[in-house]
Amino acid sequence: MIQQRRYLTLLEVMIGIALLTMLAGAVFWRLDQMMAKGRFDSDVKQFQGALVSARSLAMNTKMDFQLKLQRIKDGWRGILICREDPRMSYPLPRLSSMDISLNQQTVRRLILDFYSTGFVGPRQLITFSQGSQRQSWHVPSFFYKLEEGVLPPPHPSELS
Repeated sequence: MIQQRRYLTLLEVMIGIALLTMLAGAVFWRLDQMMAKGRFDSDVKQFQGALVSARSLAMNTKMDFQLKLQRIKDGWRGILICREDPRMSYPLPRLSSMDISLNQQTVRRLILDFYSTGFVGPRQLITFSQGSQRQSWHVPSFFYKLEEGVLPPPHPSELS
C-alpha cells in the first residue's frame, strides 16, 4: 500500500500567516501600550524625585532654589538654580513629551520655588497627562504625604 503525503495548499499557508500576523500585531500593540505607560510612570517618579531633592537641597544649604521646566520639541528640559548664587545650577534629566497643567491650565513652562524653610510654591495642582494616563497632586500636599503629616512653616512672603 502506497501512502500519499498530504501537502498544505497555498491558501492554507496564507491563512496561517494571516492569523500569525494578527496575533503578533495584537501582542506588539499591547506591549507598546505597556511601554508607554512605563515611560510615563518613570518620568513622573523622576520628577517627584527631583522635587524631593530640590527641597532637601534648599533646606540643607539654607538657600532658596528655583526649578525651571521648559517644554522642548520632544519633551521637557529642566534646571534647578540657586537664587542666592546662580552659579549653583543643576540640570534635570529630560522628561518625555507629555502635557503638564497647573490648575487645569496646560503650560509650556513650569517654575517652582523651593525655600530654605521647606516651603515649596506655588500652591497649585500639578497634573501630568499623556493619552489616557493622568497623575495629579497639590504641591504642598505631596510633601505633606511624604513626611507623614508634617508641613513646614509658611514662607515669610505668605504672611504678608
